[in-house]
Amino acid sequence: LPSTINCNNRKGKSMLKSTARQTIAHKLCRNDDDNKMTDRKDKKRRRGKAKDDVDTENREETNVLDPLVTIALPTSQNVFPDITLDSSTDSLAAMVHPMPKNEFLMNVFRQKALHVSGAGLGRLRDLIEEGMFDLDTESILRETSSDNVFVWLKSGEHVRSIEVDDPSSAHALHLAGHATYCRAPPEVEQPLVASMLRGTGLGGGQYDPSGTRVTTLGRGEVEVFIGTDGHYTNWHTDFQENFTLQLSGVKRWRLKQGTVKHPIRGCTPHYASPETVECQLKAARLSNPDFQFGWPCEEMLNNSIGDVREVVMKPGDMLYFPAGMWHCVETLEPGVAINVSLMATNYASMVSSAIQHILLKEDRWREAVVDNSLDGGPNCAVAKLNNLLQELPEIINNVLVAANGTGAILPEVMRRPPVFATADQDMTGENTRSPEICAEGRPRADSEVSEENLDGVEDSEGENIDGVSDTASDTASATITESEVDEGNAIVSLEDFDMPTDFPVLSNNLSTVKLKRNPLASITSLEDVKKFYDPGSGSRKRFVMNFFYAGNEMLESSYRLVVEDAVTGELERICNDELSGKFGDTFKMRSHYSPKVLSFLVYHGYLLMSEDPRLKGTVHDIS
Repeated sequence: LPSTINCNNRKGKSMLKSTARQTIAHKLCRNDDDNKMTDRKDKKRRRGKAKDDVDTENREETNVLDPLVTIALPTSQNVFPDITLDSSTDSLAAMVHPMPKNEFLMNVFRQKALHVSGAGLGRLRDLIEEGMFDLDTESILRETSSDNVFVWLKSGEHVRSIEVDDPSSAHALHLAGHATYCRAPPEVEQPLVASMLRGTGLGGGQYDPSGTRVTTLGRGEVEVFIGTDGHYTNWHTDFQENFTLQLSGVKRWRLKQGTVKHPIRGCTPHYASPETVECQLKAARLSNPDFQFGWPCEEMLNNSIGDVREVVMKPGDMLYFPAGMWHCVETLEPGVAINVSLMATNYASMVSSAIQHILLKEDRWREAVVDNSLDGGPNCAVAKLNNLLQELPEIINNVLVAANGTGAILPEVMRRPPVFATADQDMTGENTRSPEICAEGRPRADSEVSEENLDGVEDSEGENIDGVSDTASDTASATITESEVDEGNAIVSLEDFDMPTDFPVLSNNLSTVKLKRNPLASITSLEDVKKFYDPGSGSRKRFVMNFFYAGNEMLESSYRLVVEDAVTGELERICNDELSGKFGDTFKMRSHYSPKVLSFLVYHGYLLMSEDPRLKGTVHDIS
């Protein structure tokens, strides 16, 4: 990989030589007049500073990363792994091959682009034939996950698109020479997005294929671009991580490094409107106050850096480019390309939502803003706000930071992607069911702040986007049957639940284990929920555990678990203890509960250890 040239050593040598010269001069002239020696040292200092300034300028110039890594090898010399829709396929490893996956994640991902060419269409055969209808454009448009198909129309220097709700009409416009954009069929989108989120770790691999939950950490979609001869999408940036596969035809891509790292919006001059420009400019200037809205060119020195690099995408090629990288795309030969577009919640959103959850527990923080007093009286909003802000640091430190906030916000269960039934599979792999429930002992986690209805949200080639996707990996396991479902959530049996092998069960010696109740979690008897509308439903031994839910207006949980405790009765005792306030924030009733139940509650984030063992490198036996 091209590496950054570091001039620090050169500068260090310069400084050493300068110091040595000054020391020698001091020894030779120590008996001379002090003023002469001061003049000499000042001159040397000025010369040294001038040289250091040049070194600094060179260092800043050479620290600009080459925005592109190219791997171009003849197909005959390589065996490329297939990119399939099988849930067992590591799609990321297959896409970046022959670069090792770990090398990609360490040295390329979210830093620069990667172009892999020469693989040929052989590794995409299953994807093309089974998922993309052997590239029959009419079938692709008919089976899209999108509500509408976007058709691009050229309007001067700008691109204009229209939404067409009838696939046949969209196909007719395509045959008339207009490029189209839509999402891939769900049978393609869900397994690919799920696998790529797991592989990259974006959002911890979390994913909601229905696209309806606002708290899921990871999101994504697969876009289909059906290009026509000469179609051109002008320079723009995205806020997603993008993996493009060329299935047919040829495209020329131009890439240039942007100046906004981890953008929360794209920059789309080709779709400029007053609302879009202002929104995108505000977002970009959060991190780069000098950012100028416009094309990446010499006149716009503050929105891009480095040279333009060019890539020609042929059938079988893969191109990855990170969020915030400028790109423009020209169709040289008509064809079909798909783009896996991935997004995730940022830390600011996750932590601020947790803080909001904590604050909403207090009456004074839930109080509506009222300001009808100008003299600092009880209804003076300024005075109240000042008092609340004074106590905020202590709340954050005591409730979150000092009380294992990492475990409270991101319990271990949230770091293990759930297993989802995708659009063409049930939980056993049979092609029968829709993606409502997760299997393998873990219900689906809810999701991150949705970016629907955001001005200027664009896909990798510049079209408005909508939607989301699926899946999982390595989780705890328990048997789930069709009857063990409640409100769309799989019901986990506490008796049958098997802890993941790398997460230790607490030992029988609990005297030294310090546990706290997670301030972001709650447990409620399902009977308390259902007795008002479904009495006698047999839910007395079932319990709902909700985590991290007061950070959004809909009170949607980041993670919701329905668990059945038909044997131990310990969860019912915990509910009663919580309602009576017996243990409060510190869980002092350890002797009343078995190690297995406590381990279950720690794993799922209801209970917290005083310190997060994951911060020490690996999870270890906390007993």
